[in-house]
Amino acid sequence: MTLDGFLSFLDSHGILYKVTNSSIVLHDCPYCGSTKDKVWFFKERRDESMPFYGQCMKCETKTTSYKYLSTLGIDHSALNQLHGSMGLNGKLSLSVLPSLNLTHKIEEIETEPDVEPVPVDVSAFVPLDSVPDHPASRYAIKRGWTPAQRDMILIDYFSSAVVFVAKYKNTVVGFQRRYITPLDPSRKTLSSLGFQRNKFVMEFPNNGDVCVCEGPFTALSAWHFGYYAVCTFGSNVGDGQLDLIANLAQSKNKNVAIAFDLDKAGRKGYSRIRYSMLSKDIEAYRIKPELGNDLNDSWQAGKGVVVIPASDEDITIPMLDLPFKEWQ
Repeated sequence: MTLDGFLSFLDSHGILYKVTNSSIVLHDCPYCGSTKDKVWFFKERRDESMPFYGQCMKCETKTTSYKYLSTLGIDHSALNQLHGSMGLNGKLSLSVLPSLNLTHKIEEIETEPDVEPVPVDVSAFVPLDSVPDHPASRYAIKRGWTPAQRDMILIDYFSSAVVFVAKYKNTVVGFQRRYITPLDPSRKTLSSLGFQRNKFVMEFPNNGDVCVCEGPFTALSAWHFGYYAVCTFGSNVGDGQLDLIANLAQSKNKNVAIAFDLDKAGRKGYSRIRYSMLSKDIEAYRIKPELGNDLNDSWQAGKGVVVIPASDEDITIPMLDLPFKEWQ
């Protein structure tokens, strides 16, 4: 892989960088979430059969051009074509530049297999409006439930939990309970047996841009703000979920907003989603709550969301959209 070929690939995928005498300096680190030109890939290599090797100057994570781009969500087939034999099937040479002291283990990257969904029975759960005074019902209504989510958000009457239902092609493929008073405060949620959360999403259809959120209540709030909300059940976004998000955005002719938490995991998830969408010619941008830690905090407080431009995450632009009134 030549330097010109590498830079051309970055340009074609909208990845921000600058070139110095000795390095290619990339804007974003998907490992710690740092921006402002933190990842340095060194030009000096033994020959062009090797990938570029680099390191984040903040979190000190050592990486390769293949692993970095894959973490951003770039398609593996495109990466194999870029890297030639050094990237075939995601396997990289362990040879590194001793002078840069970048010796490290390279994890093998595998493409997730296609999943044939197995139907899951949710007949034991009941709609919220059939037991509106149940503690779990009152809790869900407080956090934004409306009759529009009657078949998507249910109640486990006997365990006092809100149940979020994930579907794929109109088939229930799993669910997640959110306990109101969990026995262990650190474990508020429990997924159904066999539910592969990083392969499927939960959708709240609406007319706005597609908005990707980590949790169901955050996604529900995004729906209230007018977005077509998608819940990924956590920040560890899988290849299958990226495909579902991209297909949804393209079918709706919409951009993608990302409302992940502003912590390390959330920033990594944001980078992975954003660059995966950019590689498919879909514009993606970050949003955050005007108040609180997530969109649901802001919605409950009667506040809105702010857009964070991808080019400069230190600048916020208030949105004028106001939340809908709470359903009663």
